[in-house]
Amino acid sequence: MLELRVATADPWVTAVLDGFDDFLLDHAACERKASANAISLVTHYPDRRELVQTEKYFLTCCRYIELNPVAAGMIKCPEEYKWSSYHCNAWGDESWLVLHDEYRQLGVAKEDRCRNYRLLFKHHLDDIDIEMIRKAAHYCHPIGDDRFKKEIEDKYGVTLGQDRRGRPKLMDDVVKI
Repeated sequence: MLELRVATADPWVTAVLDGFDDFLLDHAACERKASANAISLVTHYPDRRELVQTEKYFLTCCRYIELNPVAAGMIKCPEEYKWSSYHCNAWGDESWLVLHDEYRQLGVAKEDRCRNYRLLFKHHLDDIDIEMIRKAAHYCHPIGDDRFKKEIEDKYGVTLGQDRRGRPKLMDDVVKI
């Protein structure tokens, strides 16, 4: 479990406990947004699949998304969530989804792919992977290791990383009119 870096203020704890159901709904909405952003790189931009380092992180992202409603306490297992792609990937239900190459590599036959996809859910995601996906979704960054991010920077001529927040500092040599 991730530890808090700052102590939680008592008034905040009281406010959360007084409206715990609202807090859980808000938390679930935030988690849903984070998971939607993480997978949007893959689903909404199929021509930009290179933005997820597939050999390492695509199936991890899938697991994160499928397990998000479970983590939020909305359901007990991924197949209970009717809007999930789990039904297609784990049980072979008919869907409009286009199967990703990484998913196809789970097995030659449909039954093998489905069984192997279900096996991915036997263990929880690591806290490190969860944090990585959340940060990537929050800052709209590609998901991958440092080498992969450098390749994206070079390919698209962009700089990844968090810029300083707030407005730019005034420079002394700027002439005010």
